[in-house]
Amino acid sequence: LLTSSVFAQNKWSLSATMQTTQGNYIFENSTSTYYFYSTLRYQNDRFSVSASLPFIAQNSDLVSRTGGMFLPTGEAHHREDETGESHHGGGMRGGMANFNLGLGDVFAYGEYQLITEIGSRPAIAATVQIKFPTASTEFNYGTSEYDYGVGLTMRKRLGSVATFFDLGYTVIGDPAGVEYKDPLIAGAGLGKFFGDGRYSVLLYYQTYSEVFDGLEPPSQISLGFNYRMNSNVFLSMTGFAGLSETSPDFSLSGGVQWAF
Repeated sequence: LLTSSVFAQNKWSLSATMQTTQGNYIFENSTSTYYFYSTLRYQNDRFSVSASLPFIAQNSDLVSRTGGMFLPTGEAHHREDETGESHHGGGMRGGMANFNLGLGDVFAYGEYQLITEIGSRPAIAATVQIKFPTASTEFNYGTSEYDYGVGLTMRKRLGSVATFFDLGYTVIGDPAGVEYKDPLIAGAGLGKFFGDGRYSVLLYYQTYSEVFDGLEPPSQISLGFNYRMNSNVFLSMTGFAGLSETSPDFSLSGGVQWAF
């Protein structure tokens, strides 16, 4: 969110991000996920487009990344309900030797500015996103189905303070034997710039409508720190805390973005 405020326009950028996520979700055992992805992005003063290619290491097949979030799978949920235990146990169990590696789903995102920020008027942009089913289904890294999403984003800069509001709707592709509810997604954030815009922090809250019948919808809060080394290099680190049973317990991500 904040890179749009500090990076020059009409530029390509390439980013590399590492994210680690852990949680029990609705299961007895914990699932650990390492998620590395590179993103190519183009931005000008009116629109931006990006595409991300991820690689995943995970120690169970209980969780998939779909609909823009990590979710307990419907298959695992069904089996745990019937047997009282999860399909494959989580936990570290001897380190990386118990992790499976695979390619994740390619994610594309586009944003077009409908209203430009002028004076007291906020900037409003329309967004569109699509998930291409490139992930391996052997370890349950993907659903083998497309996801689609549309939304609106509002941003307003007040001196060194920036506010963000998001509202969206996502259609989640249903794999065989699983039926997801397509969620509404809402988010709100507050950012603060320091040191002539070189440093920034962002507090952000995001929540979904119900995805599984009878289970709390996903929601999380995050706190990010960002550092602009120069006009072309941007560093970031963000911590996330899950606020519901269908969200990860915690997550930590760090990355670097280069503009060229």
